[in-house]
Amino acid sequence: MKGKSSRRSIRKKYVIYGFRIFSPLFLFIVLFLFFHSFRAKVSDIKEKSYTSSRSVAVNIQLVQDDIKKLSTFVGVDNDIKKILCSSDVEELNKNSRMWFDEAHFNTLQNLIALNGGIRSFAIYPENGVQPFLRGMDGSVNHPTIAKVRNTKEYSFTMNRQYSMYWCSVPKSTRGTFEVNRQDKIVFYRELFDLKDRKPLCFIAIGLDKSTFENICHGALNSAGESLLVFNADGEELCSVEDVDTDIKLYIQRNILGQFSEDKTTIQSFYDGNYITCTKLESGSSIVCDIVSLTAYRGFFLQQICIYLFALFLILIALYVLLRIMSKYITKPLFNLSSGIKKFAEGDFTQHVEVYDDDEIGDVARAFNKMVSDIDSLINENYVIKMKEKENELASLQSQINPHFLYNTLNSLYWQAIDQNNEALADNIFSLSRLFQLVLSRGKQEILVENEFELIEHYLEVQKMRFNSKLQYSILLDERIRHQKFSKLLLQPFVENSIEHGFSNKTSECNLLISGKYDNGKMIFEIKDSGVGMTQAEINSLFSGEKKVGHDRVGGYAIKNIIDRIHLLYGEEGVVDIGSIPGEGTCVRITVPFDENGTEGEENVKESADS
Repeated sequence: MKGKSSRRSIRKKYVIYGFRIFSPLFLFIVLFLFFHSFRAKVSDIKEKSYTSSRSVAVNIQLVQDDIKKLSTFVGVDNDIKKILCSSDVEELNKNSRMWFDEAHFNTLQNLIALNGGIRSFAIYPENGVQPFLRGMDGSVNHPTIAKVRNTKEYSFTMNRQYSMYWCSVPKSTRGTFEVNRQDKIVFYRELFDLKDRKPLCFIAIGLDKSTFENICHGALNSAGESLLVFNADGEELCSVEDVDTDIKLYIQRNILGQFSEDKTTIQSFYDGNYITCTKLESGSSIVCDIVSLTAYRGFFLQQICIYLFALFLILIALYVLLRIMSKYITKPLFNLSSGIKKFAEGDFTQHVEVYDDDEIGDVARAFNKMVSDIDSLINENYVIKMKEKENELASLQSQINPHFLYNTLNSLYWQAIDQNNEALADNIFSLSRLFQLVLSRGKQEILVENEFELIEHYLEVQKMRFNSKLQYSILLDERIRHQKFSKLLLQPFVENSIEHGFSNKTSECNLLISGKYDNGKMIFEIKDSGVGMTQAEINSLFSGEKKVGHDRVGGYAIKNIIDRIHLLYGEEGVVDIGSIPGEGTCVRITVPFDENGTEGEENVKESADS
């Protein structure tokens, strides 16, 4: 991991580290906002559930209070009470319109009519007077108190506090009915004489179940919400929307028994549902609002998508911002790095632009001064070295009297001719011409053909040493023959091939010297069939660490020639050495071809004569 990080640019590191720092922060903020929104939504759901359950409980309580008041009217109306307390039962039962004639029942009928939800009304006097029975929906009540007393509804009512009992009577269920044609919620009540606690009558008032259901429907806030209404004993009166049986059992077993005078509302969570139950007072009905969070799954998924998209946009904006900032911050560093690389490659003309007066600006100014100082120092050292080499060469040349040397060699040449020793005469001529080309009137640049002529005469002189064992070939491309060329760049490599490659060899020694033009370059090769060199020996030639071959032309001399080529031609001057021990060595020198560096015919002739 560290290796990968070390290879990245500063700009990439800036962006990556910026992401590592800010991405968790933005992720935390987005998650915080999402959970805050989630909690706010859940709190809103719970608040609405509480409001719904309480609103339904209040409205149902109002309906139930109206029914209770209607039943109470039966017990407080004097005319009705006379009938309920009468001992002359047979006389009263003879009149089929007894309830209307004796009790003036029109007032009670008007009260029933005002409450549009009542579907049945029955009064069963305990003294044996015929009951008052009304079925507005076609339902038929039991005709006598005797039959009613055999029902569980009568038994439950008598055993309840205040002798009041609410229950659900589904359609076709009998209970206190002979025939029940509609779903009802029935209120049963036993009225007593308050003086001696003597039972007066049993009242059954059937209320259309839709009255409760409509109240519940009006309180629903969203899909996935349902309502349950229980009586005070925990029996279901009605439900709106489907409610799972497990939820009903959970409410009946774990919630309904927890109510008290101080605790009128209970909220709970079960199986992905928020449950809010309300009981306004002791003996009243219990309303439970159930909200399934599954119904809000789409909402929560939408919120997740919104926040994830927001996070995505934030990260993109962060990336763009980091890229812009990193470019502004790292541009001076990039320019400085680029300048250092070019400087390392040998370009001493680098000058880095300084943008600001900060630490990077100080480094850039220091770099510019360093490059300028090094460039000046290198130029001064090269000039000094070149002058030293020129002075050494001039000193060496000045020690030789060319005219004396030429005259002496000329005399020896003619003596050899007079003695008919043509081989010696040729060798003396080659030596004379060699000295003439080496001195070349003190010039540092000669023509390529002169350098090759110098090599040829040098090889002729060497043949005196090797006799017929030394064989050489010289090939020169006409296109480069008249190119200007620094003197004595090739001859030391030829001399090294002879002194090192052939000195200990007894077999034939072959040497090929060639020069050719190739794509704007002049390429010179010296190939020998000598003893060859190892790679370590080749490396020593380039480094100048030790001598190779003859003492006169060792590693130091070759190293100086290589440095001289690099100095004269820069990066375009290339020296390659390849060798196989026991087979030979090939030196390849590449220098640029100067299109304007060709000598004219007069200069060529002058160079040749010199």
